[in-house]
Amino acid sequence: MIGKFPDCHVFPFRWLLVTTNFRENKQPNNMKNIALILYRFSVIFCLQEFMLLATDWETTSAGKLAIFSMEHAPYPDTSRVDGYTRKDEFYPAAIHYNDQSVAIFVPAGFRPEKSVDLLFYFHGHNNNIRKSLDKFSLREMVFASGKNLILVFPQGPKDARDSGYGKLESIGGFKRLAVEVLDTLKMERVIEHQNLGSVILAGHSGTYRVIGQILKQGGMTDKIREVYLLDATYAQLDIFEDWITSDGKKIFRSIFTDHLAPENVTLMKNLSRQNLPFKLLAEEAVVAGDLENRILFLHAADLSHAETVNWLERFLRNSLVPDK
Repeated sequence: MIGKFPDCHVFPFRWLLVTTNFRENKQPNNMKNIALILYRFSVIFCLQEFMLLATDWETTSAGKLAIFSMEHAPYPDTSRVDGYTRKDEFYPAAIHYNDQSVAIFVPAGFRPEKSVDLLFYFHGHNNNIRKSLDKFSLREMVFASGKNLILVFPQGPKDARDSGYGKLESIGGFKRLAVEVLDTLKMERVIEHQNLGSVILAGHSGTYRVIGQILKQGGMTDKIREVYLLDATYAQLDIFEDWITSDGKKIFRSIFTDHLAPENVTLMKNLSRQNLPFKLLAEEAVVAGDLENRILFLHAADLSHAETVNWLERFLRNSLVPDK
């Protein structure tokens, strides 16, 4: 159990109560009563806030994980207040769009610095935080990468065939969540300074939509240095192209199976028209030096859709983020 007693307003009210008692011969009784009431309420408030701040961290050899309820998590959101229908299947809001969870994973050996680098990972269809963490060994991959960063994993559409990410698709939505994450990390004493370093966005399958909208209007484009699309280039190719071409130092990775080959070819053609060099390789033929290319496309002919997520660790190993 890790908690930090909050900075609250008990002490001014206690001073008022003491001062009032000292002057009891000069102060009316209702003044003392008001001071006593304010003091008691402030104590109760502080205790309640402390209970909210006391967090259970799940610790393994890979690091520690906690799941927080955050105001600026993707859901609930007005875009899914009435649920969502895809083809003939209806997803009620109360079940699929009412979870404000955001998982934070701090890998073992993490070193607090003057700024903190964050990896935001997003899950695809029919998934949730818990299922994805275990199915794809996300904690283990982040730890094994050796990078000094923290994983942030917001709950998207919970166990639904839906690519929508609610508030994260709104103007400034990503910035609001990132600020809340930094506040939480400082409050939990994971970091000492609330300065954001670089951001990596990574996602599987239908997360092309949320990543694209974050790049377009999330409010922190200057902080986003790397993007990893794990069999996720279904659409919004123009947004990815604009982001890649906006800065000659940004890192872009796309690993794709056969069903997304046409979309990746289109993106490569568009980059070629702008004379931007990129590398296209067969996934099984990649060697260490290939991952130094700024713009990299990997064709995964022998991997399943889900198996492309395994490349997250290798992409991270070659990230610009410093090692632990």
